[in-house]
Amino acid sequence: AEDYPLRNALVTTLANIVIHVLTNIDEDKDPQNRITYHKAKERFLGTLLERVYDKHAFARSKVIETLDKLVKANAIPKDKYPTFVNIACERLCDVSAFVRKQSLKFLCTLVRMHHNIFSTGDECKFST
Repeated sequence: AEDYPLRNALVTTLANIVIHVLTNIDEDKDPQNRITYHKAKERFLGTLLERVYDKHAFARSKVIETLDKLVKANAIPKDKYPTFVNIACERLCDVSAFVRKQSLKFLCTLVRMHHNIFSTGDECKFST
């Protein structure tokens, strides 16, 4: 049996937790809670990035679609963008057209929403 629908559900759940719980941290909360939330968010994003290498194209495509959703929700720290861009660029060479299409859409979203990070200034430099 194919388990990719279950993995897709896990990816969607992780993304929703990142967007709705771990990103909306009030400044007046306990500093220990902020640290805990930040560590959990880092682990969840790491798990999502691992799923980009799933054996099923539908699962890889869903992960990249989910990364796109996270960027649109402003739930990804800017310092993680180079990693996300590099992974999306890698996936442009995927064997599946679904994955390539989602990767291209994701890169377009990044450029459209955050074009200033691609400037030649000192803000952020990508190694793609």
